[in-house]
Amino acid sequence: MKAEECAIRAYKELYQYTHGRDPVTEELAEEILRDEVKHRTDLINLLTKEGAKRL
Repeated sequence: MKAEECAIRAYKELYQYTHGRDPVTEELAEEILRDEVKHRTDLINLLTKEGAKRL
């Protein structure tokens, strides 16, 4: 979970830094950020009883 939070933070910073400056890197950072948020959600679903019930 810590690794996902770290990745989310890093890609969010990259997105904010490149926003309006480098559209290619900005779009790539946004896509990866979206994936990392999904990974975090998947982990929450696997690691919690409430999440497991939703599966």
